[in-house]
Amino acid sequence: MGKETTEKLPDKELHCIARMLQSAWRAPGQETIPTYRMFYGCWYCKYSHECKMPSGRMHYRKAMDKLGRVTGVNICPVCDKGLGSTFLPASVFIKHPEELKYLEKYHPEEYQSLQKCLDQLLHSP
Repeated sequence: MGKETTEKLPDKELHCIARMLQSAWRAPGQETIPTYRMFYGCWYCKYSHECKMPSGRMHYRKAMDKLGRVTGVNICPVCDKGLGSTFLPASVFIKHPEELKYLEKYHPEEYQSLQKCLDQLLHSP
């Protein structure tokens, strides 16, 4: 089992995460909507009026930061970092680094950087 945490996700954060997941699977194609596809569900969110307030920031950042702390999964836009630093921490590859070879056929152009990133994760203090 994973480590236990006392940090809780309140309804607002859970709802935000659920809308983002819903958007990933059910939102119309990116070319047909005037927003990023991942934020499509925000139009329907029961807390959207709080996120759009001039004094407030979009709530998804808080929810994603907390979810990242609770799970150990690095949640950030992939364009900010390479695939390795985004997806490898807290992944199956930490306990089973030999499994990384299966990603080579899907990411041949990034495979060397994935391998290097995994080595750094496994050998960091």
